Parts: sequence; structure tokens; C-alpha cells
Amino acid sequence: MPKSLSSVLLVLFIQSACASKTEAPLQVQSEAEARDLFSLSPREAVSLLAKDEAIASSAYKGIESGDSKWLDLYKRVRPASDASVSESIDQSVGLAIIHNPTAAIDAIVEVSKGEMGQRALLQYLHWPCGATSADFSESEGNKQKERVAKDTASRELKAKIKALQSIKSNNLKTAKDCREIAQQALKRWTSK
Repeated sequence: MPKSLSSVLLVLFIQSACASKTEAPLQVQSEAEARDLFSLSPREAVSLLAKDEAIASSAYKGIESGDSKWLDLYKRVRPASDASVSESIDQSVGLAIIHNPTAAIDAIVEVSKGEMGQRALLQYLHWPCGATSADFSESEGNKQKERVAKDTASRELKAKIKALQSIKSNNLKTAKDCREIAQQALKRWTSK
């Protein structure tokens, strides 16, 4: 192999090696940010959720699980959230009702009292109680996708309604209001 070609290959190899070394810290940094989501200020956490889709997806799934540490994150971050993060985080806590109804309702009540007072609670409940994962699907015009969205929404709302019936906490009235919102949403989906 001529010296000039081997020199070019060596330079390309070194550049490639350097490039991969500079990419690794970015990946490690992103993973560290995901772990630090709990230690960030609420505004910093909202900013991270808005800009990093992978971290946001992981956080929203965590909240959906109904696990107390994720519901605590919801309570900390929701008051500082903006439009897109608010919708996603509210939808997630709404789906948490299926897995941990009492804790999810308690978290919703706590956040709503801090944000706007008890009188506005019913208005605040509409998205978490009536939303489903199908609300974000783009199915219009596609009969197969429309049917899947309808089935998903019906399944999730029925599970939410059943879970809300099991609540026997201080927030029984809120659970009843949420159940009524979910029943109205179910009627809308099944009449489509």
C-alpha cells in the first residue's frame, strides 16, 4: 500500500476514533440527566421533558405506572409545566388511575389545590380523567387506525372507571367526579 494511502487511512481512523470518543460523553450526559430528573428544579425538569423525547417518554411511563416516586415527580413538576408537557403529564397521571387509583387521585387533588384552589378542581380533572393514549393517535381517515383508537380508548376508560370505583379515601368526591368525566369520554368514543 502506498504511503499516502496508508496516511489517509490512518488519519480517517484517528478521526473516527476521536468522533466516537466525543459522542460517548453526550450519551452518558443524557443518561445522567434522566437519573437527575428527580433532583432538578421543577422548571429545569420541565425543560428537560420538553427537549428530550427519550427522557420524557420514560418519565411519562413511570408516572403511568402509579409508582409513588413517579407520582411525587408529577406533583413537583406539574405546577411548573407548560402546554405540551402539561397535556402529556396529565394524560400519564390519568392512566396511573388504572394502576394506583387512590394515589393518582390524591396527587391530582394536591396539584390542583396548589395551582388554582378547590373550586377549579372539576375543570382541572377533565384531561387526566377523560384522556386516553388514543387521544394522541392520528387515525382520522384510516378506518383500521380509527377502530384501534376506539378500542384502546374504550379499554382504558373502562379500566379507569372500574379503578375509580374502588377508591375509599378522603378524595371520594373527586374520584366520583373523575369517574363521571371518564364515563362521558367513553360515551363520546363509543358514539364515533
